[in-house]
Amino acid sequence: MLTSKGVAGVRGATFLILVSTVAYMGIDPQKAFVILAVDALMDMGRTSVNVLGNCLATVVVAKWEGEYSDAAVPESISWWEKVTVFARLLWSRVEKCLSVKC
Repeated sequence: MLTSKGVAGVRGATFLILVSTVAYMGIDPQKAFVILAVDALMDMGRTSVNVLGNCLATVVVAKWEGEYSDAAVPESISWWEKVTVFARLLWSRVEKCLSVKC
């Protein structure tokens, strides 16, 4: 778990972690190169899950702090417009936080 922190932002970094973990366990690291062909696809999946988790955590914390409610977004707009409204709200919170240096 400690080796996975910050990995989502670096493409292909998980492969290096895999090789080092395999080497630490006493297994030949060259055998890890078998999955190198599918590592790009696995990396896309890991990144998607990471982004989705970050978005979900943002909504949970915003609702927990009372900063977000579904009533703020009208039901008559499409889901993409809802995402855009939420992104603008989130960005305004980020700008506010950066200006206050929280």
